[in-house]
Amino acid sequence: MLNKFGGETYIIAHRGASHEAPENTIPSFELAFKENADFIEGDFRLTKDGKVVCIHDALTKRTAPGQKNFRVSKRTYDELLELDFGLWKREKYTGIKIPTLEEILKIIPRGKGIVIELKEKNIELVRAIKSIIEELNFPLEKIFFISFHTEAILNVIKEIKNAKALWLYDWRYSFRKKKSSKTEQKIISKIKALGCGGIDINATQNLSFSFVEKLRADGFALLTYTIDDLDLALKLFDLGVDGITTNYPGKIRKALAEK
Repeated sequence: MLNKFGGETYIIAHRGASHEAPENTIPSFELAFKENADFIEGDFRLTKDGKVVCIHDALTKRTAPGQKNFRVSKRTYDELLELDFGLWKREKYTGIKIPTLEEILKIIPRGKGIVIELKEKNIELVRAIKSIIEELNFPLEKIFFISFHTEAILNVIKEIKNAKALWLYDWRYSFRKKKSSKTEQKIISKIKALGCGGIDINATQNLSFSFVEKLRADGFALLTYTIDDLDLALKLFDLGVDGITTNYPGKIRKALAEK
């Protein structure tokens, strides 16, 4: 959908359609596309044997509760396949396994894309992802790379030519001090210093139109997370953000379509 600047605002499904399906699993991503998401967003880590798997936490206990608690980086892919990552969410998802990046890229419809969050800062993760993208010939223009780790962002810039790498930032606001943890100008200065393509920012606090204008004037992309409130999603659309990340892609899509 075109925002007020005339650019497209993407609906990005946070860990898939995670309002209903178990996060970071194939059913969650498939449901997100059924709900007309433009992009899916997933979290990626390396296993002990070098597989790129989709899981948010370093440990498996939250999304595979009541089973062996594995540290992802210390276990092989086959060991992680022993766990059920679906039952905790709904009984109908019993038996869902942890997906690999390859499996996820193969189910993305033509014209749709993925936001890859790098949960580790090591260069081996970036190189493994690059190899998979090249092997599957997945269009690079349909990928955003994001990370809280600035080292990970720099690794993407170094290893993957023309990649869209965005700094992932949690813009915390102090109501006691009545100010944000960083000023808008400091955020923009940080992006420029990194040499990355923009920012993916926590927008549950207010963003200003002037901030969006400054980012756009400098050619930076602006994605926002995690937006489940309809009124806030509409406001962000009006501000002209490039992406709205949500656990409810269908609901947000419907709200914007009816605007």
